[in-house]
Amino acid sequence: MMRRWWLLAVAAWCAAASGSDSAAPFAWTLRAPGTATHYLVGSIHMLPPAAHPLPDGLERAYSASRRLIVESDPLALSSTELQGQMLAAGTAGDAGLTGEIPAPLYARLRTQLGRLGLPQRMCDALRAWLCALTLELSGYQRAGFVPDLGIDRHFFDRARADGKPVAWLETPQQQLALFTQMPDGLGREFLASALDGVGDPDMTPQRMLEAWQQGDVAFMHAQIEQLRRDHPGAYARLLSARNRDWLDPLEDWLREPLPTLVVVGAAHLVGDDGLVDALRARGFELDAGVRP
Repeated sequence: MMRRWWLLAVAAWCAAASGSDSAAPFAWTLRAPGTATHYLVGSIHMLPPAAHPLPDGLERAYSASRRLIVESDPLALSSTELQGQMLAAGTAGDAGLTGEIPAPLYARLRTQLGRLGLPQRMCDALRAWLCALTLELSGYQRAGFVPDLGIDRHFFDRARADGKPVAWLETPQQQLALFTQMPDGLGREFLASALDGVGDPDMTPQRMLEAWQQGDVAFMHAQIEQLRRDHPGAYARLLSARNRDWLDPLEDWLREPLPTLVVVGAAHLVGDDGLVDALRARGFELDAGVRP
């Protein structure tokens, strides 16, 4: 849960028409003819303890649902086995990180690490994509944000305790492969994207949380569009391509009569490539907020 697009879910959290409903921020009620009422919620994958309890509307959406759909299996993703696979795949070869990225990008990385008070050679043994993940995660951890307190994990744990069925849109191995099989050029782009956020006052964890709480629609859309404009390869691999892959199975689930809560990173929901517009194009009605 440390990827920039996951953390950008924080930046997208209130990015659509739900910004005015503080009781159910970034939530939609979804219907199709002859089916049940479903709910679509954009997730912040990491939250500080002070962000709990969650807004009432999100809890109502969970209570009204009989099934939960999330991106992937969070227990498997946090397992020692998968974490070991990620570390093994993310360890650089004999040449180290400097053999994978150009000198100007490496110099920029060391400068930013120094500004953060982190060891300047912290990433020397890592591939570019794992350096980016480590850099992003460290900022949120130092700000007190915790993966286990994220919205998707919160509802996943609730569903397991309540005996509700849980499904996911991609396997843990598919999520892992997004990074472990990332081409070198895209890894460099991903690292540059992470460095863009270092020192940017609009990309701090506190600013993102504030935007979520205030429903700052214009700010949120600007963050998503900037990522697409400045780093189109990373945007395509981590957001738009996955949205297209998710649409068919998601549509199948949502045409069933079982009330369902779908919780995915909020960055997957907004904009021209987002799931909200895509589901509308497939004939679903989506209303901002949580409705009966």
